[in-house]
Amino acid sequence: MQSQANSNQSEGKHIRHYLIWSCVNTCLGIFLLGLVAIGWSLKTKKCIEENKIKSAKRYSTATLCLNIFNNLLTIALLIYGIVYYVKANKETNSTSYYGK
Repeated sequence: MQSQANSNQSEGKHIRHYLIWSCVNTCLGIFLLGLVAIGWSLKTKKCIEENKIKSAKRYSTATLCLNIFNNLLTIALLIYGIVYYVKANKETNSTSYYGK
């Protein structure tokens, strides 16, 4: 019984909670998705402390997927914004005051 508890504790140490990544995504990415990721990160830490390994793994995986999705969505929105800005500037620069 004692060895099983020790193995669960050592297994719990290898589960990542991604809290720092979630905080960075909250500040630099999409705010609401970052807040959800922070909540799941904290829930992962709580499950690790309570030695609930299956729940901790589930929340850890969900946090990882949400952080990846947040990063990809942020990058896609940045690319879209840059393309839209460049395209809008080309259209305004092509029509000048001199009739060309």
